[in-house]
Amino acid sequence: MAVMKFEAVAEEAARNAEFRKMFTIMGGAIDITKVDVTGAAKARPFVSAMAWALYSAYSAIAMHAVMRLHIIKSGIGAKDLFDKDAVAKLVKAALPHQAGYIDKYGDAGYHYLLEELEESLLAALRTMLAGEEADRASVERAAEIVRLSEELKAKQSTVQQA
Repeated sequence: MAVMKFEAVAEEAARNAEFRKMFTIMGGAIDITKVDVTGAAKARPFVSAMAWALYSAYSAIAMHAVMRLHIIKSGIGAKDLFDKDAVAKLVKAALPHQAGYIDKYGDAGYHYLLEELEESLLAALRTMLAGEEADRASVERAAEIVRLSEELKAKQSTVQQA
């Protein structure tokens, strides 16, 4: 999926049922209406604000990709279903040093950032387990990432119901 131009693929899928079949096969048995992330939410009180923020960003980016596959499989086209700016803001908040890369490649490059985001999450968990306190800037950054992630998830939920 990473090498495909989403808008062009989604528009072709809207016109061509045979084309959609390929993506139905690629997506296998993924049913976005049955994705349950409530188990992860139960851990929120037990992890640091930054760890939760980075997990939320990772989760939102992964769900963004799943939503794109759902759009292609359903053939509904690519008509303004995503707020690309919201996703970009989220990724930039989680990985601010990658802002130039995000500006250059946009959502076509998010999958390359997931590994770095995962490493940041693991580092935040190690910091938390070591008992190190978060500074004010870290807590504020975590709050911004969570806010942007929640906004994106709400928008994705709206698309999911379409």
